[in-house]
Amino acid sequence: MAALPFCVIMILLVAGLFRQMNADLTGETLNTEGAPLSQQLRRIMTPASRTDILKEIERQGLPALETVYAALGAEDSDAEIGRDEAAAWLIVRHADRVFMYRLGARSRARPAVTQREAPVGRRPLEWRLTAQTGAGERPHDITGFTQAQIVADVLDKLQGWRLA
Repeated sequence: MAALPFCVIMILLVAGLFRQMNADLTGETLNTEGAPLSQQLRRIMTPASRTDILKEIERQGLPALETVYAALGAEDSDAEIGRDEAAAWLIVRHADRVFMYRLGARSRARPAVTQREAPVGRRPLEWRLTAQTGAGERPHDITGFTQAQIVADVLDKLQGWRLA
């Protein structure tokens, strides 16, 4: 009976080891690092406006794309970076294939708290920073990511594109 708590811990360790070994075999990276708790709570409780997301693209996203672009330039890769009022993108060409990583603002209706707010047309919008590759992938939320986390996301998607 005294060893029962230790057995539970050992079972959890085995499950974690099994999960990591499967990820290694498939070549996927397990995301274990997230934003600090205070940032996550602020993001949940105070939804961002479109202006906030555009500032985040300017402050975090564009420098991250420029970092990857500079590294690709050092490797003599054919790459270009672009920006307009609502998005930023990185395009990499290799042989006849094209990789595109696009950062943009995306809106959705905020969750309803009361019955009166239930119709979608009456709900205020919340904005998210999303990233999307040109491979038809659905946009994924990267709101609150640091510059280093965005660079890691770009490199992860670029690696998946090269291996495909």
